[in-house]
Amino acid sequence: RIASAAVVVLTVLKVFLIDMSDLTGIYRALSFLGLGVVLIGIGWFYQLLLFQRAHEPEPS
Repeated sequence: RIASAAVVVLTVLKVFLIDMSDLTGIYRALSFLGLGVVLIGIGWFYQLLLFQRAHEPEPS
């Protein structure tokens, strides 16, 4: 889990520092909004997986 979180953080930093430096105006704003939606989706999916794992019965 820690490795995957580190990859996500590094990817977001790369997008902010390198990829978005060339964009201007509306394209930059839409890119920020799109990245925000993707990050919210990742968080929602991760919480879904955690809750499913918590409700699974333990093997006997």
